[in-house]
Parts: sequence; structure tokens; C-alpha cells
Amino acid sequence: MNANFQPAHRAGPIPARFSELQLCNSLKAALGLRFNLRAETFQFGGGGDTPAVEISETGLLVLISTTLAQQPELFPPAQIRPRRLKRIINVLRALCADAGDDTHLSLERFVERRLKSQPGADVTGAEIRCAYEASTGCHGEVSLSKYEFHRRLTGVIKQKYGISKLHEIQRAAQDGRLTKRNGWRGLMLTDGTDTADTTDTALPLTAEQTQPS
Repeated sequence: MNANFQPAHRAGPIPARFSELQLCNSLKAALGLRFNLRAETFQFGGGGDTPAVEISETGLLVLISTTLAQQPELFPPAQIRPRRLKRIINVLRALCADAGDDTHLSLERFVERRLKSQPGADVTGAEIRCAYEASTGCHGEVSLSKYEFHRRLTGVIKQKYGISKLHEIQRAAQDGRLTKRNGWRGLMLTDGTDTADTTDTALPLTAEQTQPS
């Protein structure tokens, strides 16, 4: 997409009090975004007799930056940083994903079934990946590649729990030293028998799960 592409309509005002997830939902609705998981592309606008326009990730970053810059009182230019915009893109992938993509629905079902909010708990991306591979194998489902899994997982967890990934989850390395891993605080990995049951306990970790993600 041309970097000078401009939306046919501007996004409406975003409330002063908002979360990153609310911001992404506002952008999705205002810009008419969809994400084709198989083609790995976003589509923008469309409706009626007007076809949707395919937009690259670079073009979408420009479009989001332009939209946020329209409200400098809420989004000072210094806060519109590339790292934050990339995080917004990952959340939008989950929010705008095609409903017909089986692998994405499988990941959403897994997160719904195996993760739950638990104050004081934490879980790493590697631990979630290990449980996911075991789950898809048992159910005969197609597993996402490791790269695609971790990229989509960030958005799915943000969408469902409103929690961002951190690089400060401590786990013991093979030599016994504590090291920091990518993961989430306030989430617990369960056995999936009843995610609504507060008596669920976290699964024991294997040597493989304690490796860095």
C-alpha cells in the first residue's frame, strides 16, 4: 500500500480514559479492518459496492500513526513509539482475524480452556507452547508454527485478559540460576478440566518447559 494512502473517513474521537485493547477495538471499528490469516494481510474499508483495500503492515502502521496524531492531546507524538505501534498491530491481528481460520480458533479455544486469571501467578510463553502442542496433538488439530504461535498468542491474551507480555518472568535455568523469560503475570496454566473452578492447580513444569522461550 502507498504510504500516502488516506482513509475515506477519519476515526472518531477516542475517549481520554482508554486501555490499549479499547484503542484497538476503536481502530478496528473506525477503519473497518479485517485480517486474512492465510494471506497474512490486513484489509481496510470496503462495504456495499466498494471493495476492501489490501493494506500492508507498513501501510497500517502509517495509518494508525496518522489516526493517533489527529488527537495530540491524548497521544503526544513522543508516546507514539514504534514498539507500542507493533504491539497494537499484534492485538489487531487477533481482533480482526477471519472467523473461518481453524488454527486461530483452535488457539482461542486453547487459551479459553487452559489459561485463567490468577493474582500472583505467572506463566511463560514456552510453558504455554508446550501445553498447546500436547493439546493439539491429542485432539488431532493442526499446530501453528512456533513463530506464528507466539505472534498470535500475544494478541489473543491481550484481547481476552487485557494483559501485556513481559520479559521478567523468572524461571530456573539448568544450572539452577534464575533467568528472565517472556510471559505474563496474573495468568495460570491449568489442566483444562474446569477453567471456572478456582481450585484448579498449575501444571508441573518439565525440563523442556523451563527452557527460554
